[in-house]
Amino acid sequence: MLRIDSNLIWIIVNLLIFYFLIRKFLFKPVLNIIEKRKQMVAEQFEKADTVNAEALELKTQYEASLHGAKEEAVQIVADARERADVQYKQIVSDAEKRSEALLEKTNQDMEKERDRALQSVQKEISTLAMAAAIKIIGENSSKVTDEQLYNEFLSKTGDKHDSNNG
Repeated sequence: MLRIDSNLIWIIVNLLIFYFLIRKFLFKPVLNIIEKRKQMVAEQFEKADTVNAEALELKTQYEASLHGAKEEAVQIVADARERADVQYKQIVSDAEKRSEALLEKTNQDMEKERDRALQSVQKEISTLAMAAAIKIIGENSSKVTDEQLYNEFLSKTGDKHDSNNG
């Protein structure tokens, strides 16, 4: 039969006790440290993911803001151009109206001046005609006298007309 030595039993009992002690005082703390380390690493990965998500969200907001700013800048430039164009057209229109008014006034002034000159010439002609008629009535009528009066009338009216133009 098999014989079991008492030392063998004590060795087995010592090994079992040693196993439980090592398990309790060595393996459990080491396993707890490993578990805590896993949790800490998992939390750090979670924080990193959260920070990455926040950074991505901020990047998206920044890009949207930048895009909005670009659109706003384009709109501001377009509005400024439109206002400038309207102002330009208004200035040109005002200038055209002023020039038309000035041209009209100048034409009216020229017409008045021409009318005054014509009236002056007509007065001179009538005065000369009256003077010629008085001379004709006062002198004897003859063909030579009529011709002289006519030539004198023409020379006087021609002189007056030339002096008005000069």
